[in-house]
Amino acid sequence: MAGADVVVVGAGILGAACTARLSERGLRMTVLEQAASPALGSSGRSAAGVRTQFHTDTNILLSLHSIAECREMPRAEYRPVGYLNLVPPEAWAAHAAGVERQRALGAEVQVLTPHGAQDVVPFVPDGLHACTFGPQDGAVDPHGVTFTFMRQARERGARLYTDPPVTGLERRGEMWHVNTPRSSFDAP
Repeated sequence: MAGADVVVVGAGILGAACTARLSERGLRMTVLEQAASPALGSSGRSAAGVRTQFHTDTNILLSLHSIAECREMPRAEYRPVGYLNLVPPEAWAAHAAGVERQRALGAEVQVLTPHGAQDVVPFVPDGLHACTFGPQDGAVDPHGVTFTFMRQARERGARLYTDPPVTGLERRGEMWHVNTPRSSFDAP
């Protein structure tokens, strides 16, 4: 097969996003998807939730950037339905530190009392210290996101091969050698 700079194994959301981003940088991309179409594995079966309520800068920033991109991607069908976290007393200190990081990085997160959170959704508040609500958290269409990224990558020359499960992966000198039942692919 013709050479590639990168071989991506899997055309779910992450594989498609990596392929789109690397092809933006001018890299020659090959994508191997074992199913008959992208997003038929875990990406297509996911709830496709997007949220900023994490505790590490990397996850918070990744989510903020992803949400901003999905807002501008029509096929993503981003729906900001919000996520409500119910936090017991013993978990509050760590959770509150996460809220500080989220807010410092630009995430919209509200701290609510269990009583005040009843306006979001009714629940039994027994045993809870506080709640957090991220109004920009929500859901996207995983197929729409994946196919948008793959379309962008293919417009830049990326090649997608469906239905070849990877049967072997081996480093040979400076190259990776990837085997499928029908072909082999090489990339540094």
